[in-house]
This record gives sequence, structure tokens and C-alpha cells, in this order.
Amino acid sequence: MMDNIVKIVAVSVLLLAGCGDDVYTEQQPDANKMHVAITRSSESGFSNGDRVGLFVAYSGEVHYNNVDLRYDYSRVTWCPSVNIYWKDAATPADLYCYYPYNKGLGSLYNSLKWSVANQSSIDSYRSSDVLLGCAKGVSPTNETVGIQVAHAMSHLVVKLKAGNGLNQEDIAGAGVEICNVNTEASINVGEQNVSATEEVGVIKPLFSDGQYCAHVVP
Repeated sequence: MMDNIVKIVAVSVLLLAGCGDDVYTEQQPDANKMHVAITRSSESGFSNGDRVGLFVAYSGEVHYNNVDLRYDYSRVTWCPSVNIYWKDAATPADLYCYYPYNKGLGSLYNSLKWSVANQSSIDSYRSSDVLLGCAKGVSPTNETVGIQVAHAMSHLVVKLKAGNGLNQEDIAGAGVEICNVNTEASINVGEQNVSATEEVGVIKPLFSDGQYCAHVVP
């Protein structure tokens, strides 16, 4: 069964000093720092070290480009690669985020190619679960800014059952591959869109809890 699921995780984060470069880094008072609530990839919540990409734009002009946010599980905090500030006290901002982070995404409206062919491990399965979210026209505030994110991929679950000449022992030793499907996604964070490329092949799903699971390009 395929479906798209919306997830909201209320994680309050203060964007603290980080270690990054090549973004808007003008020094500003600490009072102008942003507070953001963002989201997650796996069904159990964020894991330590998970990385999300964040863009902050004003009237179409990007001030913070693909900032790498890393999740610190012990502190329930996101650590950005740079400090992030409001432009001023009045100008609304548009915030865009995506998971999983990719350093190769050069700009907000560039398309990023993302392979989903091998999802046989828990890490590769989670990294195929593309999340997109945005909050537009946000006025500067000291309150936390919430971003609602949705799973951009469809979710396929395969359960094998005995029958038609197969018994439970046969099923226990079986393997599953999802054939003749798109194995590469084109992700556009600015347009909040995922589409299929022309790459067609086989997806190797994750086997977990007696069933096979995969994220499929819609």
C-alpha cells in the first residue's frame, strides 16, 4: 500500500553557534537569533547526528543557503553550521527545510538527484525517506517558528503469506525485490517537490518486523 504521511515533531531549537561557512554571516545581536521547530525522518523520531538542510529567504533572496543543522539528542537541540539571525525587526522570512541533508545542493531551486535503489539497511532506508517543509511569510519573533513537514515519498509495504504452493518455510527463506520502478528522485526544495527521473530498475527494500518496506518515488 502506498501513502504519503504528514509528520509534525514539536522540537524547540535555539540555533546556536556552529562551525560552518559560505552563508550569510553578518554579526548581529543575540536577541535577533531565530528559534525554529523542525521535523524528522524515522518513525521513532530524530536520532543523534541527524542532519537537516535549512534555507532562509527574504522576498526571494536567499540569506542562508543550505545550512547544515545537526541534531544533538542529549540536549534535544539542533546545532547549525552558522548562527542564524532575522534580517531585521520587520521583514518577513520564508524558511525551507529538507531531510536528509546533502552538501551538494547548491541553491534553493536547484534539483538534487537522489537514489533510492538500495534500502536494505536501516540507514539507507531512512535516507530514502525524503522530508520537505516550509514556513512562508514569517514575521520576526522571539517565539519558536514551527515548520510542518510531509513525507515526499510514497511508502510501500510488502507482506508475504503462505499459499499458492508456498508454505511458511518457503516464505521464511524468500527475498523480495521491487522491480520496474523509478529508482531515482529529483528533489526541488524551493518548489517543495519530488519527481521521478528516467532511471528505472530494482529497489531492494528493508526487511523489518516480518515485512518488506521501501520508499518509492511518487
